[in-house]
Amino acid sequence: MVKHIKLSVITMCLAGCASTAQPVHTSERQVTLADVNLQLARAIQVEDFRLMAFASRRLVFVGLEQENTQRLKTLCGVKYIDGSSDILKNGTSKQKRYAHYEFAKAYNEVMVKHCLKAEPTLKSMIE
Repeated sequence: MVKHIKLSVITMCLAGCASTAQPVHTSERQVTLADVNLQLARAIQVEDFRLMAFASRRLVFVGLEQENTQRLKTLCGVKYIDGSSDILKNGTSKQKRYAHYEFAKAYNEVMVKHCLKAEPTLKSMIE
């Protein structure tokens, strides 16, 4: 537990040292690196290493399309993006999907590293 708290503190410190976040413009709100880091810190604090994916016919982890999906699903778990599907009705839904994709991609690129570091612990929990 202490290890995870230290990791969270380090993550937050590194986020504070990062250059100014470049927002992704969406019709709903600005998505920034700070939003991603906040969600990551919360998830890591409670040891929730699930990776984000769109609710669609085929499971694909956003930003990790070339990785072994089944292995990541078993080790890390899946966190489906609320309101997502593979049906885009209009331009607004395309903008929302793009914003969700960019957020989830940034999230997954960091979270997969935490998940794989915790892999021995997760394997023992699965077995």
